[in-house]
Amino acid sequence: MGTPETDVSLLDEIKALRQQIAVLCVDLSGKDWLTADEAAHYCGVSVSQFNARAHEYDLDPRKFMGKKLYAKTALYQAIYGAKAWTR
Repeated sequence: MGTPETDVSLLDEIKALRQQIAVLCVDLSGKDWLTADEAAHYCGVSVSQFNARAHEYDLDPRKFMGKKLYAKTALYQAIYGAKAWTR
């Protein structure tokens, strides 16, 4: 058995690999409503970043059949309406 430090780093690695696999498996084509994981992927940010800051962009999810869903069009509008990147 590894040391506690090794176990934590291994758990972090496993978590990172799971996130990478999830990103590879995401297919958003034809979807109008996205889960938080899919919405974060669509926006190009992590799920934790999306959950923490979605309210800043007035992204209000709908609750449907126990899922929190975001309108894909609202995500597009939030990105399009965001301040332009400056150097």
